Amino acid sequence: MAQHRPKWATCGNTLSGGEALGSTNNFPLNFIVNSQQEMAILINGNIQVASLYNGNTGIVTYSSNGTLVALNFTGNGGQVLSDNGTWVNGSSFSQWITNGSNIYFTGGNVGFGNINPQETLDVRGADANGVISTYRNGTNNNRVWVTAGMPARGDWNPLSQAGDKGIFWTDDGVANKTSGFVITPQTNSTTGIRIDATGKVSIGVFANDMPGNYRLYVKGGILTEHCRIGLDSTADWQDSVFSKKYTLPSLDFLNSYVHRYYHLPYVFSATDIKKNGIDVAQMDIILLKKIEESYLYISQQQKQLDRQQIEIDELKKEITENKKWQT
Repeated sequence: MAQHRPKWATCGNTLSGGEALGSTNNFPLNFIVNSQQEMAILINGNIQVASLYNGNTGIVTYSSNGTLVALNFTGNGGQVLSDNGTWVNGSSFSQWITNGSNIYFTGGNVGFGNINPQETLDVRGADANGVISTYRNGTNNNRVWVTAGMPARGDWNPLSQAGDKGIFWTDDGVANKTSGFVITPQTNSTTGIRIDATGKVSIGVFANDMPGNYRLYVKGGILTEHCRIGLDSTADWQDSVFSKKYTLPSLDFLNSYVHRYYHLPYVFSATDIKKNGIDVAQMDIILLKKIEESYLYISQQQKQLDRQQIEIDELKKEITENKKWQT
């Protein structure tokens, strides 16, 4: 039977909320069994169990017979709690190894969002797109991420299609504005590939060495087995040279132009080529035009030669007839 001692209140207190058991002074509330204190509620709110206290620290668990058992922690920061209620060295339970502030893994595969990783690092996003992101200075503004499958057409870039794999980057968290993306070995020479913020691609070329509004800049040349160049319109092709309405420049005009500018009309000068390069499609069109004009000049010359040959044949015939009369 519980004993009533001074300073204990068993008929409630001044706090609202109904009946309560407690003390009205600045002392802990003790629970005694067989004249032995077994538990106390301290004035700071902590609960103290005699069989677990005795100067030990740690956490508790229920034993098989339903009593609380202390799980004392007496080791260093490298220990972990095992499933049998004992503290053991953490390296026995973890494949991760710590070295100062570093942590590393020496064998097997690591999976994120994947319980059966197939590669050394296997990442699967919540939407099965496998997104890996890296940030600069802990913000979303400077971000590079890799995806193993685009959810829909036009996601993150108008070029993307559903199911595409890709690498994307941004410097303001929404759309990239000024940053480029570089794939290159670490070297002081200008090698590798760079994509600037506007989508221009350069190979071995500095960003400020890319004049004009072209999409690809290459330094050092391109070797390919085949090259096909398309035209936006058939009007760009020079079939009009053979039209009856076409005016063929006179040879006198061409001679005068060449002596003055040292190149044919509409053909780029060496200075233009050095400054702006060569538009292969445009140059082919110009050269085709010059070839077709040359054909017309040759055709005119041949017609003139044919007429002259007829005249020569007629003169030769007259000379032969005159010789017969003279004899």
